[in-house]
Amino acid sequence: MDTLQILRSLRDSFVENGHEEAVLVTKDSGKADTDVLVTLHRSFGRLSEEVQGLFYFSEDSGMPLFICRLILGEDLPDDAVLPICTEIALLNPPLPFGAFAFDPLSAGVEYTFQLPVDESRTEKELLAEADMCAALSLSVAELNVHTLQEIIGSYGV
Repeated sequence: MDTLQILRSLRDSFVENGHEEAVLVTKDSGKADTDVLVTLHRSFGRLSEEVQGLFYFSEDSGMPLFICRLILGEDLPDDAVLPICTEIALLNPPLPFGAFAFDPLSAGVEYTFQLPVDESRTEKELLAEADMCAALSLSVAELNVHTLQEIIGSYGV
């Protein structure tokens, strides 16, 4: 399974669909621990927000996963943590997959979806699954992020 080639193809798909800011950062560059596709999405949700996407393969959990992480905001002030975490607790249960979370290391909010990877799949099948996972993650996060963005915005972040 050539995960780097899958990420290259996924990057090309983003670019073909008008996302000019899609950059592949490889572990060989020394800038990342794993190969990761980094994207920037403008006008995400109701507010004119920029959201960073991170798309990569990982085996840290003992099984191969394709991970979609969308970073919705970082460096939130301490007094924003409780309202954000409360809203996250209300948002997550009805989501069809993935979840919003507060990241204490970056003091930020993210949406993450992890898809187990069936290594018996062909590269073409894995690319189709990764592409679908990325599109669905962006869609679910964007449809459900409004209140979180309003809370983040009310703290001037």
